[in-house]
Amino acid sequence: MNVMKKTIRRRSITDPEQLTTNQLLAEHERVFGPLTPEAKERMERTAHAAGFDRSWEGMDGLAA
Repeated sequence: MNVMKKTIRRRSITDPEQLTTNQLLAEHERVFGPLTPEAKERMERTAHAAGFDRSWEGMDGLAA
């Protein structure tokens, strides 16, 4: 008898701190469903204005 082994494919776990705003929004939509274009634009605009869409590279993450 030939028994097929089931394999569960899991998405790799990524640190949310390393994702861009667009990647976070895409992940949100994948889990919770689509956002309206207006909501996405508002979140992207707010993140950009607050500096959240900038790279952490070269920054001291412990500085508060």
